Formats: sequence, structure tokens, C-alpha cells
Amino acid sequence: VEFPVAGSYHCPNIGLHFVVTREVTIDIGFCAWSQHLDKTPFRVSHMVAGPLFDIKAEKGAVAAGQVDTSWFHVAHFKEHAVFLEMPARVEQCYTVLENPSFSPMGVLVKIISTIRSLIPITPITLIYYHLNVDDVTLHLYLIPNDCTIRKAIDEEEMRFQFVRIHKPPPVDSLYIGSRYIVSASTNLEIIPKELELCYRSPGESQLFSEIYVGHMDSGFKLQIRDKKNRNHIWEALLKPGKIRLDTDTSKR
Repeated sequence: VEFPVAGSYHCPNIGLHFVVTREVTIDIGFCAWSQHLDKTPFRVSHMVAGPLFDIKAEKGAVAAGQVDTSWFHVAHFKEHAVFLEMPARVEQCYTVLENPSFSPMGVLVKIISTIRSLIPITPITLIYYHLNVDDVTLHLYLIPNDCTIRKAIDEEEMRFQFVRIHKPPPVDSLYIGSRYIVSASTNLEIIPKELELCYRSPGESQLFSEIYVGHMDSGFKLQIRDKKNRNHIWEALLKPGKIRLDTDTSKR
């Protein structure tokens, strides 16, 4: 990513902010948590709360970096060791690192049962539809809004000829470790009916509900509600014509 002049820049697709002191090019890549975290004791005491970035920049060009999460440690992996850094300050939706040094880095949160259910994240829903229009099967995911996870799911579903249907995400933040119930406005076979919102590395299998619709003669609604308080957190209307249109568009 090229930043032409000094200033503050936001990369919304990956949840990073940079404050740079001069013109600079920053290389942003991604690593697998399992390659680094599994070799440390933190794999038991902490849980992953975001992607593991591999950022490279000219020394001194970046005055501050911000990650779109809060009250977490930032893990740096250097020469077969891991270091946990406390942020310079914490804002409502992100942590701030001042004069950062870059190595593979990502966000971890210490596992404490009393606060686990209080960690808010921005979620997204992904719905996939099989190309066989005479026998409709859907896959529904509820995951953190992480581009690396989304890309991994897209690639996995495409291998089995499933195509994503574009629907709006939940409006409100949800909580890591909370469980949610999947239902429909008509009598459909949904397995499993319960999903946990958790962070899994892109290389791991992601949780989803498989929904067997059969021959789709009319539209119906899919809904997700909080298991604990039964509040609806997401709803989508699916229609036969709309699904076919989404599928045809994705082939172009």
C-alpha cells in the first residue's frame, strides 16, 4: 500500500490504521496463527481475536498503528519467540501502537471466563447456495468480520460449487463465545441449529449451518437470534428468482 504524503490513513478492508511521517510504501501480508502460536504457552492462556499480520515498512516512517480491536495484547513473533505488547492507549474500537516495530503481529486476549462474554466484535453472515437449482442447499456462517477468514471460506465453498448470496450483515456488535440459534420462517431442515461465534484461523474448518430447502417454490426468511435472551440479531429474505440472479451474476 502506497501512502504519498505524511498523514493518517485507514485501510477499512483489513481493519488497520497508520500514521506515517513521510511518503512510504507498506507491505501488508498475512500469516497462519497455527505456525507461530501453537509453539508457545499462549495457545492455552489466550485466544485469537484477529488476523496475524505480516507488515513491512521502512524504519521510522510509521509513527503509530491502530488495530480495530480493544483491551487486548498485541503479539509479536520474532526469532522463534513471542512478545506480548500492551498498547500505548485504547480507544473504543481499536488499540494504538506508537512507533511500532513490525514483525508477524496480531491480537490476543487473555482467557478469563468472567470477561469472555463481554468481548464485542463486528460480525458478518455468509450464505452460500449450491448451483443445482432443482435441489436447494444453503450454508450459513456467522463469523468475525475478518477478510482472511472470508477469503478462506469463499475458496472452500467454491471447491464444492457453492456460490455466495449477498445479504446485509448484522447491525450490532456480537460477543465472542456467545451462541446463536438459526431458524427459518418455513419448516426447513437445519443442521446444526446452533452456532457459536468464535475466532478460528483461516486454515481451520469454520462453523456453519447446512440448510436443506429442496425445491424452492417460494421465498422464506432465515433468522439468527441470541440463544440466551432470544433477541433477533439478523434476518434475510431469500427468493427463488433472486438466488438464481445472484448465481448468474457470479459466473460472469
